[in-house]
Amino acid sequence: MEVKEFVIDCRKMTSRAEAHDHLAEVFGFPEYYGRNLDALHDCLTDLPPCRIRLEWPWALGQLGRYAVSLMQVFLDSAEENAGIELI
Repeated sequence: MEVKEFVIDCRKMTSRAEAHDHLAEVFGFPEYYGRNLDALHDCLTDLPPCRIRLEWPWALGQLGRYAVSLMQVFLDSAEENAGIELI
């Protein structure tokens, strides 16, 4: 069985709002996705086994300190959901 891979283009994440819009699109989150870090964590931990690839991660610098919090959510979610592989 092939594992689904989600590709995040960090260049499209130029603000908090755009970051969450892009993540909602990439992952196909439901309409009620709260577009905040808590909601992101909740949705990520519910994913089936998958790979998450961050392309152009240097571009997250445009989010300032929010980028650190965002990356921590990915790490925490992968720790909680053993089916997530971050690459």
